[in-house]
Amino acid sequence: MTRRVLLKRWGPWILMAVVVALMARFLDLHATLAALSEIEPVAIALTVVLFLLNRLSMAHKWNVLLRAHDCGLSTWAAFRIYMASGFAGYVIPASVGSDVFRAARLSLVGRSASKVSATIVLERVLGLLAILTLSSVGLLLSVLQGRHDLVPLLSAVLAALFVGTVLTGMSMSKRLYRLLRRTTSRFAPNKIVQMLHALHDQYVTLSKGVRSPLVFFLLSIVNS
Repeated sequence: MTRRVLLKRWGPWILMAVVVALMARFLDLHATLAALSEIEPVAIALTVVLFLLNRLSMAHKWNVLLRAHDCGLSTWAAFRIYMASGFAGYVIPASVGSDVFRAARLSLVGRSASKVSATIVLERVLGLLAILTLSSVGLLLSVLQGRHDLVPLLSAVLAALFVGTVLTGMSMSKRLYRLLRRTTSRFAPNKIVQMLHALHDQYVTLSKGVRSPLVFFLLSIVNS
């Protein structure tokens, strides 16, 4: 059996074991069990159900983008990977760990790293825009009902939404990307630069498909 086949078969399990080991290393089991003993069982069960439904929804949204890039997974596989990535996110802060885990996990089974990374980048961008949109609507309704003290906050959120939308559009601009390529032409042979160019190409390709990003955006609003 070749090394590549062995890596595909055992790599995901090894990666999962490392994540679980790191969680066990930093988790205070005694404090966790003591806290759980003070909570009503019904509350714990309801929390678990809601958490699982949230993870299922998040996994489904991500899978929408993966399928648009011919990297789709079954619902169960996407759910398992998203659940496992959550553990990595607890070990490595700022959700970087969960994103790295998902990209690494799919690359181990032969998926294109640039395509998977592009779906994760677009997932983050559209998710942020969805949150800002929902926040803007909520704040606007509050202001219309007489909460004029929220006008500065509404202005800030609308400004952030505007800037985010403009920057997203700029990231898809061929003219700006050509300027970037000219600027980095001296470093063209560098593997990191090549990876960034490949990632941008995949990101732009994925962004041009209107249906999948739109479905993801709407699902993000519902999920929020």
